[in-house]
Amino acid sequence: MTNEQKIRFVIVDDEQSIRRLCMTVGQGLGFECGEAETAEAALESLEAVLPDIVVTDLKLPNVTGVELLRRVKEQLPRTEVAIMTGHGSIESAVEAMRQGAYD
Repeated sequence: MTNEQKIRFVIVDDEQSIRRLCMTVGQGLGFECGEAETAEAALESLEAVLPDIVVTDLKLPNVTGVELLRRVKEQLPRTEVAIMTGHGSIESAVEAMRQGAYD
């Protein structure tokens, strides 16, 4: 499979161990993988990477995962975004779904 045919996957998390794990899994699935430590870094690279899938932590420094979701969907409406968290609540899940998070 050429790089043009591969699914482009970006993981956004401020914890390096989580990014490494997701990159390992993504590469094992044959994805073209990228990572960002912050939402700002992810947003800066969106146009260059054009990811098919973005997986982001809910709790990020400065910009939340829900705000990142909203901005990704504005720039790249066909990109699927999933939010993960160890600090979830029903309210945050509902808000993420309203903003277009992948079910």
